[in-house]
Amino acid sequence: MKFSSFTRCAIVSSSVIGLVVSAAEPLPDPLELKGTQTERVMTLKKAKAPHVITGDYSVPEGYELNIEAGTLIAFSRDSGLTVQGNLTISGTEDAPVMFAGKVTGAASWQGLRINKSPSTTISHIRISGAKNGIYVNGAKPLIESAALFGNTVGIKIGESGSASNPILRNCLITENKEDGIQLFGSKVTIEQCTVHRNGGWGLRGEYYASPQITGSRITENKEGGLWCKLYTCKAEAHNSMILQNGKFDVFNESPEAWDFTGNWWGAQATAQLQKKGDTADLGAIRDGRDRGESGKGEVRLSGFLESEPTGIGSTLKLR
Repeated sequence: MKFSSFTRCAIVSSSVIGLVVSAAEPLPDPLELKGTQTERVMTLKKAKAPHVITGDYSVPEGYELNIEAGTLIAFSRDSGLTVQGNLTISGTEDAPVMFAGKVTGAASWQGLRINKSPSTTISHIRISGAKNGIYVNGAKPLIESAALFGNTVGIKIGESGSASNPILRNCLITENKEDGIQLFGSKVTIEQCTVHRNGGWGLRGEYYASPQITGSRITENKEGGLWCKLYTCKAEAHNSMILQNGKFDVFNESPEAWDFTGNWWGAQATAQLQKKGDTADLGAIRDGRDRGESGKGEVRLSGFLESEPTGIGSTLKLR
């Protein structure tokens, strides 16, 4: 099968600065943000030009930052936004919030860091040109309709024992230089997302990682689709498409059995499954059934879909 190509969205700052917006009332002047937020509650509104963040701008515990629809933020080299308080990003389909570097290239800025924030809700944001588009540590944010592209890593979640558990819903994670999603010692719920054409793995997990995937596409990632290893790493996926990835679509390098029932693996793999069922040796799936992989868990495939599902994956497009 073929996927419709995603239209590339320019990462360079000029695409952000040159965006023309109209409003019923005059737009405010942009702000230059650096250091630590001093207002207990602060709201960033759409301005005449992008607000600029210089250095590491932080929202401390007990403080609140709200970002309204259509707001553009340009980050100077090596800068970032770290949130330990509450964060609400309220973009819309027609007026997303945009974060981008002032200079071109992935890793020109550090990214959005959600660090032990008690409450983070993000809707309709585009993030490009960062080291980690979003980094989550010790938090449980709801991230909806986020397009993470042109970063080094799309989203990095947790450290060992960090108890992170974000929900990713209708997210497009594509064309990042390395992995789309990195997951360490944490959980993640992935619903109706597309993880596509990243330079590394679509999802790479280690140290008790637990991804739960439904209604999503993990496709055409250069190194592979989903790989998880070390200790009780337990992945689960249903009603999803996982195919046409690099080395393997799925590589279970942990001792846990994974429940990957009810997914679409492509026409060739489906023919093998129809003949042999769950015991079929699919070359694109590496697990405990393969030679030399004793001690590794199996990937359970029973209940596989026999036709390509419709209406799955993110509805977002890069324009």
